[in-house]
Amino acid sequence: MKLCFGTFGTVLKRCTGHTDKELIGTMALIIDPFSRYAVDDKRGKAAISKLLNCKIDFVDTSDNPKKKKEVAEEFESKVISFFNSDGILRVVLALLDIIYNDSDIENHYEFTFAECFGTDKRSFLTQCGFVFSDFLASTLLYTIKRRGNMDELAHKAITNDYLDNLVKEYKDNIQKKPDFIKIIIFPTAQIIGIFEQAVKERRIDKFIYCDPTLKINADLIYEADHFVSTLNNVIDKLEYENDIHQSISLFIDLLYEYQSYLSKNMLPEFCPKFLLEGDVCPMRTTGNYVPKFREENINGAKTFERKTLDYRNRICLLYKEIIEKSNGDIAVTPK
Repeated sequence: MKLCFGTFGTVLKRCTGHTDKELIGTMALIIDPFSRYAVDDKRGKAAISKLLNCKIDFVDTSDNPKKKKEVAEEFESKVISFFNSDGILRVVLALLDIIYNDSDIENHYEFTFAECFGTDKRSFLTQCGFVFSDFLASTLLYTIKRRGNMDELAHKAITNDYLDNLVKEYKDNIQKKPDFIKIIIFPTAQIIGIFEQAVKERRIDKFIYCDPTLKINADLIYEADHFVSTLNNVIDKLEYENDIHQSISLFIDLLYEYQSYLSKNMLPEFCPKFLLEGDVCPMRTTGNYVPKFREENINGAKTFERKTLDYRNRICLLYKEIIEKSNGDIAVTPK
């Protein structure tokens, strides 16, 4: 299967109850205010049908091509409301699957993909967080710039059964594979919304609440790690330079610093003896982690307690600062 406008449009069509004219026409006007695909007549309907059947390329006739940020903002205001949360998940899973299976991207359209998505295909597929409006804008621009070499049968494979199977496999993996990374999908590019959603879904409040001088569950460490990588990937692409953006960047850096400190000073609860010689603990296991220094090293234990409490307090103070700047509610308070 190849990622062209036809497969992109068909995925969106299968995940919303809107008509072809409403969906494709609205997207067409985002790109080109005089697009023939938005004209409500026989020619317009015929053109939309050919687009969705992968028979023609989308032609942008506008004199001033829009930048991705502009397209993403238009998606937020005009298209995102077409989808409920289940539809958004189905769209993202389907597009990721199509991108994964489209060998033309790395063989013929590598530069075009990187230009539209901000990274290469392999790096993009390893991300665990996506801004939905940005994802759709990147895909739309890619399918417009990608010319020819279409598979006219590809759109027929995008059925409700295909989408249902992707969702089922994804949810099964979450339940059955402890190391499977859950995807976070941010509906819009509102930076505070992205931050708060990531804090909630990656359980950062529980990570900070947990007292590492006793023990800490490995899942919380993994979630914090994914929080850092997700926010770094997402926020770096957003064109913000305000106080909240800077504070969130500091929050991410501080959380990463705290994680690094834990990795050097904690070990799996049932740890091989060779790791007790001073090696850094590889934070990749199940169960719990416990402090490296305990009763047998009182000074080391006290230092660990003091530093971890200091990290947790600093993280919480920074979190409160971010929420206060956004006029939100305080949710994270360490004990």
